[in-house]
Amino acid sequence: MAQSDSVVYRFKEGEVLDLLFLTQKPGTKELFNDYMKTAVPVGEALSYKPVASFRVNENLQGNYQPELLILAKWDDIDKREAFLNDIEGEVADFHQRRRNIWSSFGLTYYEMSAEVNFVVHKEKFKVLTAYWSEKAKPFKQFKEQWLQQAESSGGTVSLLMEEGISPLGYFYQPDLFIITEWDSQESFERFHRLNLKMNHEGVKHVNQMAIN
Repeated sequence: MAQSDSVVYRFKEGEVLDLLFLTQKPGTKELFNDYMKTAVPVGEALSYKPVASFRVNENLQGNYQPELLILAKWDDIDKREAFLNDIEGEVADFHQRRRNIWSSFGLTYYEMSAEVNFVVHKEKFKVLTAYWSEKAKPFKQFKEQWLQQAESSGGTVSLLMEEGISPLGYFYQPDLFIITEWDSQESFERFHRLNLKMNHEGVKHVNQMAIN
């Protein structure tokens, strides 16, 4: 569903959301086109549907800046995992093809335990934040403080995901994944300064990126 200034992406209970973090190698257009003709139809037969894409504009925290974040979905966890199990029988060099095309390919997928509506406002400043935890109790406290501080600073949580799965060879498995929206970059930066001063006990690692 789309209005003039917003788009709503709906995920039903039981569906699976893919988050793909990609950086494509230069000079791979033909390889990519061939991949789209051979590997992608196998996924589509098992219900794979691309949903949205976001360009990563800036690395705000951490050590990782892919070019793109892609969202896709599957009807259920069985079909998602059937693709992982069956794809090499259909495309024998599937993983090598991916390595030939992308210098960075991170994947996390999430089974929806309830209906999720992910709202994107086109004019807002959007930030992706991923945290890895080290100690459960202090990380839970950090998460609660982070969310409270973001809300009181004018941020809106558009998407919050936990307990994702990364397949072998595509590891990108944060314990907490959040997309927030802000009225302006300046309003986010005010929060960002407060965020950096928070007690990070229990936090093992962070990636944070401005996306659009």
